[in-house]
Amino acid sequence: MRITVKILQSACNCSSSKEIKDEIKQAADEEGLSVEIEETSDLQETMKYGTTNFPALVIDEEVRSYENIGGLDGLKQLLNRTQ
Repeated sequence: MRITVKILQSACNCSSSKEIKDEIKQAADEEGLSVEIEETSDLQETMKYGTTNFPALVIDEEVRSYENIGGLDGLKQLLNRTQ
């Protein structure tokens, strides 16, 4: 099963996207999971998720503020919950 992770960014906050993407890939690799990562900074698209905290992740249609995930271990837990 492939897990879709969306990275929601504000238009002026895309510099951290590569680090976030790398961390998601690392968490998935370490857990033996397959992920598809999508990124958007489009205001209309991000507004659909009702968040104003960026960057944010959407995993299994659940929105999480990236700052509150808890790093690599938190990402692993979130990715494993979707299984």
